[in-house]
Amino acid sequence: MNPLSQPQPEKSWYSKEKAGSRVIVCMPAFNEEKYIASTVLKVRKHYRNVFVIDDASVDETALMARKAGAQVIGHTENQGYGGALRTCFKIGKEQGADCLVILDSDGQHDPDQIQLLVEPIIGGKVDLVIGSRFKSREARKNIPSYRMLGIQTITQVFNLGTSMELTDSQSGFRAYSKKALGSIKVTSDMMDASMEILFDAKEHMFRIKEVPIVVKYEGVEGSSEGPWSHGMKVLGQTVRLIRERDPMRFFGVIGGSMIFLIPFVILYTKQYHPVESGFMALGGMYIVTVLSILGSFFIFTGVMLKGVKRISDRILDMMND
Repeated sequence: MNPLSQPQPEKSWYSKEKAGSRVIVCMPAFNEEKYIASTVLKVRKHYRNVFVIDDASVDETALMARKAGAQVIGHTENQGYGGALRTCFKIGKEQGADCLVILDSDGQHDPDQIQLLVEPIIGGKVDLVIGSRFKSREARKNIPSYRMLGIQTITQVFNLGTSMELTDSQSGFRAYSKKALGSIKVTSDMMDASMEILFDAKEHMFRIKEVPIVVKYEGVEGSSEGPWSHGMKVLGQTVRLIRERDPMRFFGVIGGSMIFLIPFVILYTKQYHPVESGFMALGGMYIVTVLSILGSFFIFTGVMLKGVKRISDRILDMMND
């Protein structure tokens, strides 16, 4: 049975939605029985179409969400954050949402700020709104220093690999237009799914806007992993995603950096180890040769992989059509 076939709320529930618009709020949840009920109740003060994606929790997350008035869509097996996002997008499309809002269910996001993300979407100004923790000085004060360092490092790496200029690529508080819902595809089951969405948004040339939000970390439990291991895992996923989605940029940066170093090696060798010095001069020329070969190899690899990706994307598009 389709879990989305259950009776839907009456239209009179949509008290704070603008005329003619339909806003759906989804919250991925895994073992969030401590926070889910209060978060759902706060959301329902503004929007009654609330769905909780219970990702095979082993506690009372689903029960508490239902008691608070949410419609619960349960996964029989844990599918990870990416899997929960896929279900969110499926719900948004099947419910005919004009705006899909996704926020975390652990209490760190303030449901009173949902309207900040919804208004630009309903107004037709943008396709994707990101609640940024770093566009507000007030928000930054609430973020532990280690989290801030990790998030900003990952975001800068992401920006370098995509030529985007975001302040918070890791934000789980976002809103999507109907147009975005019809185009974005989530394939990853891991945390990098949030960045995979941004890649899709860029490729489809969606209009993206960041709005400042305030988050709460006090009393909110983080990842079950240590912050260092979790941060390194997400950073690794980010680099892998850049390599897969834009191989020319990934390998081009590596190859270009190597070639960029060549004149500096030559100048250093000529100044401090002239030809008369024998071994050191030969060593410098050896380094130049290696950098030239490797740099050219990485750039060539990037060009080839970009071509392969274009062909495979076209084949997939034809199969989908």
